[in-house]
Amino acid sequence: MEANALAISKIASGVAECPLNRLTRIETHPAQAQDQLPVETNFKTAYLKATRSIIGLPGRNYRQNTADYQIQVNFEPLSRAVSGKVHIDYVNKNSDSLHQVLFKL
Repeated sequence: MEANALAISKIASGVAECPLNRLTRIETHPAQAQDQLPVETNFKTAYLKATRSIIGLPGRNYRQNTADYQIQVNFEPLSRAVSGKVHIDYVNKNSDSLHQVLFKL
């Protein structure tokens, strides 16, 4: 008990070095940032084509495709049968060809 009291008084008077002082001393150095962060290939392609800006917004060459739906559904409650028709007008405003269209029912 006396040894602890002696150590505390030496630390308080500045005679002894406190081990915590060594832990709390932090040397700082200026951080060196990368020149440019790596960019995924598909994002880089979109930037080069100007379909996306560097911050992810639509670029000057961005084209939004559109689809207009007309859906007619028939439901027969007694037999629980569902039938219907759909008419979709899809407009490809992109200069790239559209080779296939996928639907989920």
